[in-house]
Amino acid sequence: MSGLPSAALDYPWPQAQMPSGVDVLLGLSDWISPSFYLRKGIEIVIGTDPATWLSEELAGDWQKVAQAASALDQLAEYAEVLAAEVQSANLTMAPKWDGHAAENAQIWFERLAVDIDELRAPLHDLATAFNTTATGIKSTGETISDLLGLLLDYLIEIGIAACATGAFSWTGVGLAIGGAGTAYLAYKATSTWMKVVEAHGNASTIAKGVVGLTAGSLALLNVDDKLELPGSAYDHPQVSA
Repeated sequence: MSGLPSAALDYPWPQAQMPSGVDVLLGLSDWISPSFYLRKGIEIVIGTDPATWLSEELAGDWQKVAQAASALDQLAEYAEVLAAEVQSANLTMAPKWDGHAAENAQIWFERLAVDIDELRAPLHDLATAFNTTATGIKSTGETISDLLGLLLDYLIEIGIAACATGAFSWTGVGLAIGGAGTAYLAYKATSTWMKVVEAHGNASTIAKGVVGLTAGSLALLNVDDKLELPGSAYDHPQVSA
């Protein structure tokens, strides 16, 4: 293997292209300035603004999680290339240097190459965990966005129907027909809202799950314990202190 190990490092372009803001991820632009009818529908069915609630629950820059996955993957590749280069240099040096110091140096560099290469697997596993989390959040966010679009239509219809029922309730007939229509729309809106809540729960599970996915890999890194320079000067066997 040839080339500088640093060639493995580049800007961490994320594999999962994530919007930087949760409002864009969930498509909340239509909820920013809710109309009178939408507010009326929210009041009847949910009682809380879905956009505000979801923005608070899923706040964060998920793009950075996707970028972290890319960066960790590059570090894993860097460790692989660096270990190979250290081993190659050690093998190149061996025939040209004899003696006690040469033997100790060869042993140390061989161990160093192994220790560096052992960082590759946990770094790759960390990258996979972060990428899985980002992809899961993106997929769930897209599902929530679709459900919110459907919910938006239902809530506006409910608001219009409720206002129409109130305006024409003096006929009696209008009250009966409008009330039944509003109740059916409320049922569909409530069912959709419950799906939004379920999807939010899935997103929360995915976000919390990354802690468990990364715990084992983080424990395997042990950089401070392994990658240490020799703690003392060279001790020549024929030179007394």
